[in-house]
Parts: sequence; structure tokens; C-alpha cells
Amino acid sequence: MLCRLGALKVVVSQIGETSTIINEVRILQRLASIPAKHNGQRHLRKFTDYFFHDGPNGRYQCLVFDVDGVSVPTLVTRCGDTRLPGRLAWQLSQQITLALDCLHSNGIAHGDLYPGNILISQREGQSSDPGSLNQLGPPVLAEIYARPGRQITKSLPRYIVEPATFPVPAMAGQAQVHASLIDFEQAFLRTDQSLAKVRTPLIFRAPETLLDSTWDLRIDIWSLACTIFELVTGQLPFDNFMPTKPPLVLEWIAMFGDVPEKWRMQAKEVVGDCQNDIDGGSLTSWLCEVDFGSGRKPEFSKEDIERLADLLARMMCYLPSERLSAQDILKHEWFVKNPLAGKKEE
Repeated sequence: MLCRLGALKVVVSQIGETSTIINEVRILQRLASIPAKHNGQRHLRKFTDYFFHDGPNGRYQCLVFDVDGVSVPTLVTRCGDTRLPGRLAWQLSQQITLALDCLHSNGIAHGDLYPGNILISQREGQSSDPGSLNQLGPPVLAEIYARPGRQITKSLPRYIVEPATFPVPAMAGQAQVHASLIDFEQAFLRTDQSLAKVRTPLIFRAPETLLDSTWDLRIDIWSLACTIFELVTGQLPFDNFMPTKPPLVLEWIAMFGDVPEKWRMQAKEVVGDCQNDIDGGSLTSWLCEVDFGSGRKPEFSKEDIERLADLLARMMCYLPSERLSAQDILKHEWFVKNPLAGKKEE
């Protein structure tokens, strides 16, 4: 028996959610059966087991994974800035693209790709080492009390545990990191288009998920572009603080031009009476504004930013058929010519 730490995902017992649970296990089992030939497979969270637990509130599906480190926001905070160091952002972008290429090469869409579904450690498998528990210290517990006049029932836990996270290694020298793409609850097979339900945060959703009734694995390419933008800049690709559909569609139009004719009627229905007071602009100008106008020393040259803007523009085409594939993204100059590879650390 292997002595490793595991991450336990307990799926809340709810009526009508059985198909979602079964789908996730099906996708995870398919991923586990893929031969270890693709470099991106090591950047997909490892699924090790599943079981059921019968509790006072129903039956729970319990999924067991490797432990995969910390979230992107946690890493940003530990770096002492509002965004990641450029070298780390580039590494994470490449690794997540590799993971997506592995999925798409095997006919699987992730369906929920955004920074919240990326976990980071210093090296692969580091957090699953039993010795890493020593870094967390003893658990901090808090008892649960009933409100006045109420009683504690068996459906409630006896105590709650304060969340804990693994410490992030010092970023001196912008060390190598290992990224894992997680959460396959919304994943679907190429042949399962009708089963797909998109629950990705609105700002990361592809246009067809708002303006059409059909989509396929290429929704991941748009979401990946938005994710890379945020990893590099620390900001969302669309300046929409409280995103709703009408202003988001207007921002698409301001940046990329009018939507294809087949979607224009639906776009008008979505926008409704929302005022179009959004200034137009290009991806290049927006990237330059957030990178060079942030008050911090730029890590990328203007040529680097132009390459990134070109890549994102090729990924964020309205029509899915015009978007780059994950494989082609990895061949783009932004990834082939690592913009920071030859620069010395300061």
C-alpha cells in the first residue's frame, strides 16, 4: 500500500445530482486510463479512488485525489504583489495549455477552465508526501453550539475545522513551479455535447455558451485565453467588476467587433436596454495598459506583449472553428520564444 496523502472531495448529497457525480467519475476514470505519453498528463490532477458514505443527510460520493498545492490567489499573495512574477505566469500558462492539449487530444473538454481550477506546488507530487503534513501544524477546531431554544441534531457536525494551506516556497529567483488542472465535474466527451452544462464564471465563458444552444470542447480555448490574460496581468480580460451578460456582450463587441450575423438577434435580446457606453480598444492596448501602466517595472517588452496579444486574439475568435487548437497554441511564438528565458534574475 502506498503511503501518500490524499485530497478528499465530498460531493454534497442532493436530489437530481446523481448524473453529475456519475459523469465526473466516468471522466476521471477515462483520464486515468490514458497512457502516460503526453507531457500534459502530469498537469492533470491525479484521481486515485472513490467510494460512497452513508450519512445522516443522505448518501455522499467521495472522490480521492493527489494533494496538489495552493491556489493562484494564494500564490499571488505570497509573492507580495497583485499578480504573479512574469516567469511564473509564463510557466503556468504553458503547463495548463499542455494539460488542455492532453484533454482535447483524447476527446475530453474540461468545461470549467479558469484560474480557480488551477493548483500549484513547487514540484510534482510534493504536497502528497506524508511529511508535508508537518508544515500545517495541528488542526484548529471550533465547537458548534445550538441557538437559544434549539438543539444540536445528528445532521450537524460536532465541530468545524479552520482551513489550512501549505506554505508556498520563497519565490526568490522565481523558482520553478508545477501546475495541476483540477475539477472535472463539468467535463464532457466530444460526443457528449448535449450533456454539457457550463457553470464557469461568466467572464471566462465563450460567446457560444451565451448566444447559441450548442458548443463543443472549443469553449475551453476561449476560457484558456481569459485565464492566460489573468495569470500574466493579474486582472480580468474584460473590465467588468460585477459581470452580467449584457455589459459582457457589449465589451466583446467593443473589443472584437460585432458578433457573427447568426448571433446578432440573440445578442440584441441579451443586451436589451443596456447602454453601450464602453470605449473600444484592442487586446494589445489593454495588455499594455495593465502591464506598463501598473506602476511596477514591466517584465515583458512591448514585443512580448504584442506576441501575447496576437496569441489571445487567435484564441478569442467568435466562431469556434477559427480558434487555435491547444496544440497550435503551444507552437505560437509566445510559448516557443520564452520572453524571459534569457533574462537574469534581479
